Amino acid sequence: MFGLQILDIAIGLIFVYLLLALICTTASELLAGLFNRRARNLFIGIRGLLEEETVRRENPKDPGDPKGKGLVDLFYAHPLIKALHGWQTWGKGKSRPSYIPSRTFALALLDIIEPANPDRDRKIDDIRAAIKLLPGDSDIRRTLIILLDEAKADLGKLQEGIEVWFNNAMDRASGWYKRRTQVIVFAIAVVMTTAVNADTIQIAKTLANDAALREALVAQAQEFVKNPPPAPQGSGAQTQAGTANAPAEIIRENAATLQNLGLKLGWQDESKARIDWVNKIFGLLLTALAVSMGAPFWFDMLNKIISVRATGKPPKEATQAQEASAQK
Repeated sequence: MFGLQILDIAIGLIFVYLLLALICTTASELLAGLFNRRARNLFIGIRGLLEEETVRRENPKDPGDPKGKGLVDLFYAHPLIKALHGWQTWGKGKSRPSYIPSRTFALALLDIIEPANPDRDRKIDDIRAAIKLLPGDSDIRRTLIILLDEAKADLGKLQEGIEVWFNNAMDRASGWYKRRTQVIVFAIAVVMTTAVNADTIQIAKTLANDAALREALVAQAQEFVKNPPPAPQGSGAQTQAGTANAPAEIIRENAATLQNLGLKLGWQDESKARIDWVNKIFGLLLTALAVSMGAPFWFDMLNKIISVRATGKPPKEATQAQEASAQK
């Protein structure tokens, strides 16, 4: 029975971590939407690829005359990219697209380098000649020449090479985004756990001393696992719009579930004169660190421990459960 008690305490703690993680992660997603963090991250990644180089196509006889706009400006002004803005337009105080397919990127870039001609098909030699007009010391020129040589005079392979180049860059940009998001989630977790007084040490003690509360939390956790609420889509430089519930609704639902756990979270029942602040700070920090690991991690962990608990029942309980199932 002692082993089962430990499992129940673990389930209770993990369930609290999961609910807090869902709230903090959703709040981070809400902030990302309000401040267009995905669009900004994508813009930084694309700017790293295209640089702020000037397209010198208007006066190729005089390379010292840098007429035309920068590649980044031309890229975002291209019709294929503007179509991704939806009802929004790009400019000062307005947002850029938060997702660009690799094929669209490649088609737009090729059209900027060598615009499509309705009177004839674009040839690989036209692309090669246009690339030579880019600044000789630019990374974009060297990259496109390498991809052009790799394609071996095949325009389709050149487009595929540009798509792979773009996807690799977006993988790195997604890594930057996720690392920054983890920092933001941890900051939100610190504020949230402190506000609700979600002290891991205190919660563990409460569950250890209250068998009825443990059983109630295990039952709620099992029901939660069977019918998990929808969560916002994942994050990254390349994230398409999902069909999840509104972030505010997700926060409200999980906050209500957390409040109804029966743990009496909050500061109203604690006298500050009686608080052991060393243990309190450690317990709150432990919760914040756990919450920052993310809802998917704790949901998976909750599933595993509930499965272990179900398969590790004492013989008497297991026999009773089997008899009850047989009677049904």
